[in-house]
Amino acid sequence: MKRLILSPPETLTLSPMKTPPDSRPNSAPPEGLEIFQQWDMYDRIVHGNWMRHRELWTAIDQTIADHGHAIKVLDVGSGDGAMAFGGLSDQQLESYVALDLSKDALQRMLDKPTPGQNPTHDAREAIPGDFTRTIKEQPQGHFDVAICSFSLHHLSPEGKQNLLSNVSHILNSRGQLIWIDIYLKPDECRDEFLNRLEHDILNDWVTLTPSERREAVEHIWSSDFPETEMLMERMMQIAGFLHRRRIWSDDLFCMWASQKGQHEFSQNALKT
Repeated sequence: MKRLILSPPETLTLSPMKTPPDSRPNSAPPEGLEIFQQWDMYDRIVHGNWMRHRELWTAIDQTIADHGHAIKVLDVGSGDGAMAFGGLSDQQLESYVALDLSKDALQRMLDKPTPGQNPTHDAREAIPGDFTRTIKEQPQGHFDVAICSFSLHHLSPEGKQNLLSNVSHILNSRGQLIWIDIYLKPDECRDEFLNRLEHDILNDWVTLTPSERREAVEHIWSSDFPETEMLMERMMQIAGFLHRRRIWSDDLFCMWASQKGQHEFSQNALKT
């Protein structure tokens, strides 16, 4: 049964995104990622494969372990479920829980065909609100797989670390983390990466109009704060994830997978 769990109204308000003169990441996702509320534009990004959805769908499917039973999935910063649904299309799902700031995105997810291999079993649950808070309300040790797809790069390093720690808590003893994101090359700064991504958007995202491409560029400069893969792996290690491995990457995007292990997070861990 599909369910949309309503949060207090203030967590559902989407404010217009404005680019501040000194953009800095937050510990929580920004409340105005309105570029991804323009669903026709987003669909054309997915259809054009500009964020490598097709490669990542295959990587997700090939990475999820054989749990021997239908799996319980948590999608953190799910949007409309496009990434997760494509990657889970060959899986048996016991449940799929989506956390996202946008109620509109979650309703769009619920309106899609049932994900996975059993169309008669639809156990989708949509929880709107700040996912850095709503993840804390999920039962500990409950999920088999947690997917974080293009959602963590909106957070500060401390916000990313706290989120990964909470992901570890809600996974069971064999639970898997799948982290898909943009990333910095070694010794690359944020501005250098965003210049490369801007060039890719302006020159290659041809399914978007020129004005839409400019909107996408404004979005990345105001909202995207990637890390190096070395720091991403270190964050997973601190959160207690084992068998950390890069599954797929190109010059802009990457996917890492790891398995729950012993949690070792402390406030100063990222500084050591």
